[in-house]
Amino acid sequence: MVRAGAAFYRRRGREVGGRAVGGACPEGEAGGWRHARPRWRVKARQRRRVKARRGRREIGGVGRREDGRRGSGSVGGVRAVTAAAAADRSRQLPARGGRLAARARSPHARQWTVRTTRLPGGRQRWRSSSFACRDPMSSPPQYADVSSLLAAAGGHQLPPLDGRVAIVTGGAGGIGAEVTAHLASLGARIVVGYIGDSAPADQLVASLNAAAGSSGPRAVAVCADVSDPVQVERLFDAAQAAFGRDLQIVVAAAGFQDAAYPAIADTEPEQWDRAFGVNARGTFLCCRQAARRLVRGGGRRIVTFSSSNVASLRPGYGAYVATKAAVEAMTKVLAKELAGTGITANSVAPGPVATPMFYAGKSEERVRVVANECPMKRIGEPADVAPVVGFLCSDAAGWINGQVIRVNGGYV
Repeated sequence: MVRAGAAFYRRRGREVGGRAVGGACPEGEAGGWRHARPRWRVKARQRRRVKARRGRREIGGVGRREDGRRGSGSVGGVRAVTAAAAADRSRQLPARGGRLAARARSPHARQWTVRTTRLPGGRQRWRSSSFACRDPMSSPPQYADVSSLLAAAGGHQLPPLDGRVAIVTGGAGGIGAEVTAHLASLGARIVVGYIGDSAPADQLVASLNAAAGSSGPRAVAVCADVSDPVQVERLFDAAQAAFGRDLQIVVAAAGFQDAAYPAIADTEPEQWDRAFGVNARGTFLCCRQAARRLVRGGGRRIVTFSSSNVASLRPGYGAYVATKAAVEAMTKVLAKELAGTGITANSVAPGPVATPMFYAGKSEERVRVVANECPMKRIGEPADVAPVVGFLCSDAAGWINGQVIRVNGGYV
C-alpha cells in the first residue's frame, strides 16, 4: 500500500533491493520515508554551502591535493593550513576580498581546518571549514618599552605630580613633614600649613626650594589654625596667590592627641572639644574648601588622616578615636558628594608611628609593648606612610575613592 500524501515526504536516495527507489517507496521497506525539511532549513543549508565554496576559492586552493583533485584524499579527511600560508595566499586575492581573506590577514588567525567527503562515483566534495582563532587575551599584547620610547624622544620621564599644587596641613612635623618632602620629590609644589613655631616649617621649605635650584620656588609656608574657618580660607588664598588658581591636592594631616590618655569617664569637655576642634572640625573645614576650590576634570585628590586606633579601640583613646571615626565617615560621604567631578577622597589610617605625638606620655616599657604587638615587631616610621599618601595623590590611584587605607604593619 502506498502511503498517501507522498508530496510531503522525500526519499533518502539509497538503493533498495538492488534498484533505485522511485517516486514512491512502500512503507516498511529499507530507506523508508521521512518528513521533508522545512523550506527555511533547506535554504539555510544552501547558503552555508555557497559560503563554504566562496571561502575555499578565497583562500586560494585550500583543500586541493597536489594532483589537482579536491580534498585530502580520504573520506572525512582533515587538512590544516597555517596562518602564514593563508596570509601569503590572501595577498593574491581580489581587492573585494572576503571574510576569510580578512581573517587571514588578522594577527590572531591561527589555522583553518578543511574537511572533505567522498561522494558516490569517487568524487569528493568540500564539506565544511572551521576557522580557529586564538583568543586575544591568551597572550597579552606586546607594548613598546617605556624607557626606550623616552630615550628615542630624547627626554626623561616626568614626575607623577609634576606641576601640581598640594596643600598639606600639619606639614611641618611628624608624618606631615615626611608627606611634604615626598610629594615634593614627586614634582608637586607644596603649601606647608603649620601652627606655632615657624622654625621647622621655614627650614623644611628652605631645603625644598634649595633642591629645586633655578626652577623657581617649590614650597611656601603658611601659618594657619585648621580649627578656624577664617584661617583655613586664608591658607587656600595664600596657595592660589603663590602658585596660581589651579589647586589639585589637599592633604589634611594636622592632628591632636591628648598625652594624658584619659578614660572616657575622666575626659573633660575641654579635652573633648580640643580633640574634635583639630581632628574633626579642622578636617571638615579643609575638605569644605577643597570641595569648593579644587579644579574639576580629573586628577584632583583629597587625602584625610584617620588612625588605626579606630579599629583597635584601645582604652584611653575615647575622644581621639571618636574624632578619627568621624573623619572616616565624612571622607566616605565626601567621595560620594563629589561624584562626576573627577575628585577622589580617601583616608589614610596609620598605626603607631615614631613621631613626637606618639611618644608623648608613653614610657619606654609601653613603647616596647606596642612594638611587640605589631607583627613586624617595630614601631612604624613616617617614611612608611608617606609613599601611600603619594600614591593616593597620583593618577595611578584614580580608581580608589571613598576608601580608608590602614597603614600599620598588621597592627590591626
